[in-house]
Amino acid sequence: MHTFGHRELKKAKTKLECLSALHIMSKNKSFKDIKAKDIAITVGITEMTFFNYFKTKDELLLYYMRIWSLDQMAIQIEKPLKGYDAIRRIFIHTANEIKTYPTIMLSLIGYIASVHEKPTVFTVEPAEIYLRYPNLVVLSNSDILNFDQLILGHLQDIKLKSSKQETLNLLRSAFYGDAINAHITAQDIQELYELSLKTIFKAE
Repeated sequence: MHTFGHRELKKAKTKLECLSALHIMSKNKSFKDIKAKDIAITVGITEMTFFNYFKTKDELLLYYMRIWSLDQMAIQIEKPLKGYDAIRRIFIHTANEIKTYPTIMLSLIGYIASVHEKPTVFTVEPAEIYLRYPNLVVLSNSDILNFDQLILGHLQDIKLKSSKQETLNLLRSAFYGDAINAHITAQDIQELYELSLKTIFKAE
């Protein structure tokens, strides 16, 4: 079992607290109106320390998505599901997050759309994984899967007429597109996700 030094754990704790601060602040403010300085003050660190961990405020969005992936892996370990049921749980869990923190996913989509190159994968250190899931030691020795990898893993358990890649493309479009659609039309994101899943898999 990996043992962590005080400095490792302190850094990990601070990064996770920055993400928690973003969650709390995003309930009342849009991401663009949240300043790195505000996050730093909330966490109890200097703005310089914040930028030691995140090169830009936007990197906190990439960190959010990596922790989202980690959370999905932890949920699957604690309560394994297969195929459609596992994919549906990912979407419903995300719908609940979007309802709770509506601006974060939209800001992430906007950021991804604005960069000219594919965003780099933000590193999550073993100490951060340990602090978030101290009882799931297996996670500390696992690579964090991204959205595509998570979905493709569950598609292995479904007999498809289309290729797995084609189905993944549809699911990815629904995952991000429905979030935008829900915001524009004020529709319930969970209902949109449910409809998209039924439509995609009915075609199969």
